[in-house]
Amino acid sequence: MNDILSTLNTRGSGLNLGQLASSLVTAEIAPKRQAIEARLREADLSVSALSRLRGALAGLQAGLAGTRAAGAPIGLSSSSAVAVSVTDPTRAREVTQAIEVRSLARAQVLEFGGFSSAEAAVGGGTIRLDRGRLLSDGFAPQADPQEISLPDGATLQDLARALDRLEGVSAWIVDKGDGTVSLALRGAEGAANALSLTVTPGQDGSDLARFDTSAGPADHQITAASDAEIVVDGITLRRPRNLIDDVLPGAVLALAAATPGPVTVMLGRDPQAAQAAMRELVDQINTARGSLRELTARAGPGVKAGPLAADTTAVALERQLASLTTAPLVGFGPQPLFLAQFGLRTERDGTLTLDAATFDRAFAADPAALDAVFRTRLAADTAGITVAGAPRPGAAPGSYRFALDPETGSATLGGSAMISRSLEDGRTQYLALEGPLGGVIVTPDPGLTEAEIRLGISLSDRLGSFLTRITGRNGELDLRERQIDTRRGEDDARLAALEERAALLEERYRSRFAAMEQMISQLKSTGNYMESLMEAWNRKD
Repeated sequence: MNDILSTLNTRGSGLNLGQLASSLVTAEIAPKRQAIEARLREADLSVSALSRLRGALAGLQAGLAGTRAAGAPIGLSSSSAVAVSVTDPTRAREVTQAIEVRSLARAQVLEFGGFSSAEAAVGGGTIRLDRGRLLSDGFAPQADPQEISLPDGATLQDLARALDRLEGVSAWIVDKGDGTVSLALRGAEGAANALSLTVTPGQDGSDLARFDTSAGPADHQITAASDAEIVVDGITLRRPRNLIDDVLPGAVLALAAATPGPVTVMLGRDPQAAQAAMRELVDQINTARGSLRELTARAGPGVKAGPLAADTTAVALERQLASLTTAPLVGFGPQPLFLAQFGLRTERDGTLTLDAATFDRAFAADPAALDAVFRTRLAADTAGITVAGAPRPGAAPGSYRFALDPETGSATLGGSAMISRSLEDGRTQYLALEGPLGGVIVTPDPGLTEAEIRLGISLSDRLGSFLTRITGRNGELDLRERQIDTRRGEDDARLAALEERAALLEERYRSRFAAMEQMISQLKSTGNYMESLMEAWNRKD
């Protein structure tokens, strides 16, 4: 088409019709193209800014994991012979105890020696194993007996493997180093876990009878089964294990050795570690909120608008994050708690600061109140009731009434019915299947018929849930990024369609100009012919 226009143009209007066609197309298409390209550039900036926002919130989310254990009770001991660890922070309380370990719980160990090798024949037969107490006048079984059968020709190794499969028993072959081996048999810790073997030999000339201890362990006993004996504030206690979980509420004592006298065991909270964790949390929140403020800043005198200033999702996130640090924290007592009580203050520029003196006073007055910041708590408001399990996701913090009808034995929690089961210690355990606290287990002491069960969601967990909702799969940032990608795809399609329209439009203009030039060329040709004819007539005259 360009060649045709050029040829016609030499005999036609003399205008640059190719350039004219391009100019007309540009005048019509360029504004639309510029608008689409501007939206695409804005979309790229928004995606980049949302990526920065996601990174800032992910940093806060990662930091929360390191602070959730802050302020929790810790166990301290003045001797390595008695270690203490907190297992249930909701039950642990500030306490100092004097504990003396007089003896450790031990497991009975039996040795059957004099064998040449692990493959020495012991023969067939049956062995009944009882567990119980070894008394001065005999053996008192404390558990159902267990039995094994050995085939004719069984070896010492066969016997060890068969015994090792029994509950509460460990059996193995020991090389004595003097050319002989022994069968070692070990029970569980505690005086009630002594072992008694009653043997019925087979008919193959079995030597299995040498393992019979029903008349007493005699020379086979290396270590006698015994209970741990400790003295707590002058009170003597005996326990079958060296891990004791019923002396300090919410904590376990691990006995390692007898002590020459009382040692001091404490459950408490470290105020310096708690304040350091609070400062770390404040810094993390300030960093995240600072990134949000920068990205959503409005234009003003000397202030450049942030890339997300007009993004309603980002602006709403900034408001929501700010509100989390000012909202009351309920479920940690009869009255709601506020971060200001711990010395947290919001400055005029929106940043948080921590007043150390206020924090120290609040911590000294009630260390457990710091759970409102770092640890979600589910507990009863009265003694004599144990609460376990986890409520449903999204359960609202607050107080829920546990009510037990002593006549029918039915119970409710927050108005929802519970199912029950009896425990070996005589108590009844209740499980909520429905309602906001579905999954929570309540175990009251006999005679206790009502209590308030309080669920407190900590600031740390509230922030974590908020961040998961925002940054997780199908979260608000995810949806916003998809929305931008969809619009960007639509604009890419519009731009491609516009380019196609520009090509078609220019082709149309060129075609019409070619027809016009052809007509002008024909008119010029006719005019030239008439002029020549007139000149010829004039010459004849």
